Amino acid sequence: IVGYLKSTAERQLVLGGSPDLILFAFSDASYIAEGSSMSRLGGCLFLGLSSGAFSSFSKLAKLVAQSSMHAELFALDEVIRLVLHTRQILEFLGLPMSEPSIVFIDNRSAQDMCELLKMTHKTASINKTINWIRERINEGDITLHFVPTKLNVADVLTKPLPVDVYMGHTDKLMGGFRGLTIEHYIARSTLTIDMLYLVNADSSTH
Repeated sequence: IVGYLKSTAERQLVLGGSPDLILFAFSDASYIAEGSSMSRLGGCLFLGLSSGAFSSFSKLAKLVAQSSMHAELFALDEVIRLVLHTRQILEFLGLPMSEPSIVFIDNRSAQDMCELLKMTHKTASINKTINWIRERINEGDITLHFVPTKLNVADVLTKPLPVDVYMGHTDKLMGGFRGLTIEHYIARSTLTIDMLYLVNADSSTH
């Protein structure tokens, strides 16, 4: 711990910045199917793009996940509850959020499960969670947006990462997005997804 503190003395949590409050969050999970089989859940919440995360967590799931999608839903459930609590606090302070809060997630299956009616007998154990998340979406409290893992800041809270990826995520976690607009970040994530698709499509033809 002492070594880590010495080597990261220049890193600090940045708060403040733009007066515009924008509540958004990142959700991630690391599926673990051995040992205790308790997956690692992570999430972080921001109130603007010029400020670091005001809330984050990294903890083991309380229940055993049957798949990576199940683990992602556990993490998403935790993150959304924190988002709703924050929205209530902001409303009490006279700063209500008029738009749904964006929750970034890097698992398409979990996103589709919450947005579409795709429940099966395999999801019976978590149907209650799925229905609750879908209600929050339909009520306009949150909206889910897919991002590639390389752009999911919460990824740093769930698993070991290469140094460059780790540094990039922790920089955003502690220092924010350097004033980027949320639309810019969404556009960047969409471009990254398109580029990954083109690369994969090109490699499959050889």
